[in-house]
Amino acid sequence: TWERLPATGITSDGLVTGSGVINQTLTNTTSNSINVTYRITSRANSCTGHTEDVVVRVNPKPVATFVSKIGTAEVGSIIYSDGGNVVFSSTGVAGGSFSVVSPAGLEGFSTSGSTATLNPCTALGTATSKQVTIRYTVSQGTGINQCGNFEDITYTLRRSNYTVIILADPYPTCRGQITEYTAYVYKDA
Repeated sequence: TWERLPATGITSDGLVTGSGVINQTLTNTTSNSINVTYRITSRANSCTGHTEDVVVRVNPKPVATFVSKIGTAEVGSIIYSDGGNVVFSSTGVAGGSFSVVSPAGLEGFSTSGSTATLNPCTALGTATSKQVTIRYTVSQGTGINQCGNFEDITYTLRRSNYTVIILADPYPTCRGQITEYTAYVYKDA
């Protein structure tokens, strides 16, 4: 038989006692490693053996967060095509990788080391608006001690549209007369 002793910061998908094979998923809800103790008592036929404690280390999931910027300014959930390239970088655990979740085959997205770049104009193609989901994936540890996590952020890419209004002197012009024009340029949103 076995018993999992209480450990603060650990949640489980199963029981705290049982018999036979221990098959549980333990989740560390803190930012530090936690040791979990299983007290195991062996039995053969009708004889009870000695009790032994087995300690399992449960590592926390790494924090997978990232930020998107144009220059030094963070961008929101809407990215306009005239703002320049968007650079994605980690704000949590470094060393992860960026990828596009959707749409598949997105053009204008590239990675270099632990950063990624999105060219909104290329990504839009001929569309005026497009939803793009970027994922940052990280993992820590090796082998059976490896924990992974990811963060997805969805952005709306929009083509920048400009309207030009030209105001002119309303009177008829004559040859040789100087006429002044004033142009006002308005960007959508």
